[in-house]
Amino acid sequence: MALSSSDDGTYTRLEKTIAGWTARRDAIAEPMKGLLEGAAFGGQTIDESQANDLIDQGWDLLDLVHDFTRSLSRSKSDPVSSDTGFD
Repeated sequence: MALSSSDDGTYTRLEKTIAGWTARRDAIAEPMKGLLEGAAFGGQTIDESQANDLIDQGWDLLDLVHDFTRSLSRSKSDPVSSDTGFD
């Protein structure tokens, strides 16, 4: 979906929102990689509770992004004013 705006503030808010999602993704991915590397190369078992928590966090992030993109199609006037989870 293309976003058209001549407002630099809109672009800046959108860029900040995406950066927040990226940081959150990275914060979820790092411990996931640690669990997988430990299991693959260190003979460690994966803690099911920890794995499920990380999976839930990933789904929560996907839901947040999905809801945001749906809000773009509903509101063309100020697409980044919806709740992004990152202010």
